[in-house]
Amino acid sequence: MLAAPAYGYRRVRVDAAGQPARNEEEVAGTLWEVSPVEADVVKNIYGQRASGTTLSKIARKLNQQKVLPPRPRDGSKSLWLGSTVSNIIRNPIYRGDFVYRGSASYRYSSKKAGLIADNKAQTFSRPHLRLVDDSLWHQCNKVKGYTGQKTRSDHLLAGLVTCGICGGNLSLTSPSHTSRVLYCSACASRKAVSPDLPAQTSGAGVDGVLELLGAVIKQVVADPDVLIAYRERLADKLKTDDMQAVTRLRKEIRIQEKAYQGILAQYISSGDDTLVDSISRLFTCLTTMKEECRALEQQILVTDPDNIRKQQEITTEEIIHQLLQDTQHLARLRPILKKLFPVIEFCGRTPKKACLFEIHMDIGVAVATATNSEEIEEHVITAQYTVQASHTRPTTWKIDRLCEIIA
Repeated sequence: MLAAPAYGYRRVRVDAAGQPARNEEEVAGTLWEVSPVEADVVKNIYGQRASGTTLSKIARKLNQQKVLPPRPRDGSKSLWLGSTVSNIIRNPIYRGDFVYRGSASYRYSSKKAGLIADNKAQTFSRPHLRLVDDSLWHQCNKVKGYTGQKTRSDHLLAGLVTCGICGGNLSLTSPSHTSRVLYCSACASRKAVSPDLPAQTSGAGVDGVLELLGAVIKQVVADPDVLIAYRERLADKLKTDDMQAVTRLRKEIRIQEKAYQGILAQYISSGDDTLVDSISRLFTCLTTMKEECRALEQQILVTDPDNIRKQQEITTEEIIHQLLQDTQHLARLRPILKKLFPVIEFCGRTPKKACLFEIHMDIGVAVATATNSEEIEEHVITAQYTVQASHTRPTTWKIDRLCEIIA
């Protein structure tokens, strides 16, 4: 079977005949088999859902019973969430159907790696893995509730700000609110199913965050030490890249791609689960080689002497002017905001109720954008800031840097 086992199953290493391998030398592939304890949990989840129990109540009960959730990370306080329960209910493997290329993450990674032109899902019957009957599965999936689909926001901060407690992306309140707020929906869900765990319960005003990002650009670019250090890195880039390495990689990629497509076609036509390990190894190898090749090609492109000269000669004032030349600067910078600010982390509120952020800004992206050239060198600057609204109207924002800028 491709991929890691779903909750309720475990991986078994088998020999070429499909029997459990007795030692490492006999291992030819892997199969899934039912894990009795977890299988009982799955059946119980379907039973509760069929009786009308909400997803969050099912999750809360499992947490109270101290049932381990799917694939808990070592040392982490993993929890059952409503979304975890929903993922189990919607997974067709529990009615005995394995869907190959069925997950959004698999289709995305395959498309990104350029490995598969046809990403259509394929279903393979696995009756020995069935845990619930078809009628119960369909009954549970007709119940209204969490669908696992997230509504994409068009706001320029969408997906940019993360929670300092759980690491998840912050959500935005509805546009109908007078003043929109960024808050952690994941922490809110955790709080609902396990009130004792730490959670981010406060939010940050969107207007204040936008004001903060503009101030960070000005402060970082205006620091002379930052630009000096960046220019020194640029000087080190004036070296000839070895095109032979790219040529060798391209040739090896073509060979591995042919092997991958061949074994993948064999698996699809035969359903032979012993081929899984070979497919996984080839996929990982191909992805790594393609990423390495793209990085080398990009490096050769951006180390053009003209690009380097432009980025070395631009002044602080010119960078700030190009990035912040109008009141809509952040909207204009939207296409590169995620690269310009690789980390915008909301850490919570200070005792004085100011919002605390840790922000990483890439000066390399800022200079490349200001000079309308390719990014040559990553140079990330990290600092902590507080932002607080005034008590008077119209609102003004007080922004302070709490620590020295760290390159």
